Parts: sequence; C-alpha cells; structure tokens
Amino acid sequence: MDERVKQLLEQYKLCPHRFYPLGLYKRKVKYNYFLLYIVSNYIDYVDCAKTSFIEYNIASGKKFGDVFIKSKDELFQKRDEIKKEKGYTQTIWGNRIVMNDQFDSELDFFTITRIDGRQYISERLKNAIEANGLTGWVFTPATNLVVE
Repeated sequence: MDERVKQLLEQYKLCPHRFYPLGLYKRKVKYNYFLLYIVSNYIDYVDCAKTSFIEYNIASGKKFGDVFIKSKDELFQKRDEIKKEKGYTQTIWGNRIVMNDQFDSELDFFTITRIDGRQYISERLKNAIEANGLTGWVFTPATNLVVE
C-alpha cells in the first residue's frame, strides 16, 4: 500500500499489526510502499457455544454438515479428528460466528483466524476508504458475524 493508505489506516483502531516499508522499483524509479503485516487471532473471543460450525473443505470450498461445539478445546479436538480421518484440507469452519462480551467492538479492522478466513472492517473505516477514493477494496456485508 502507499503512504496515503497507511496514514488513513493509522487513524483507526486496528488489530495487532505492523507496517514494513517496501521500496518498489519500476523502470529505475523507486516507489515507497508498505506491507501491512497482520497479527490477529481473535479465536479467544468467539463464543463457541453460541457459534454455529460446519465441516468445510478449504481446498474445494465445499460445505458439509453442521458440527456442534461447546468450547474452544472441543473445537480443536474435533478439528484434529477430522483432519486425521479426512485429510489436511478438511476442517471445521465458523458458519455464524458470535463474539463474546470480552471482544473489543470498537475495532475497525481485524481477522478471527482458525475458523474463518475473512477480514472484517468497520462501517466507519469502509466509509473513510470510499470517501478518500482508495481503490482495490471489495466490501461484502458481514452477515455471518454477531458482536454482542
């Protein structure tokens, strides 16, 4: 990303992250860009008992039946069992994810990981990105996420 995007993002509350400078060259002209490295793992803030899970193949995108989970430990145990039985690409994925009351609902950008591959962005940050004419973003409503 360029300096303009970096400066905009720095005005908002982001998950743990770091910007790394990148000097990119095009025809001997140096352009200053930044790599956004995200260190976001919000699985501890998922209310597993209220979240609905499915068996999912991450390679094909195919969804299988519902999986009932009560805790994070049970989630990891069942994931290990499925991977042993059906292979590395078969896993348990969050279908409708409910965040617990410890989750910081003021975050403007975060990822959950482990049960979800999406990046979540607040409406206020989305509006700022659009208002500043920044391109390269595709926004889809997060109908699968519940923040209590």
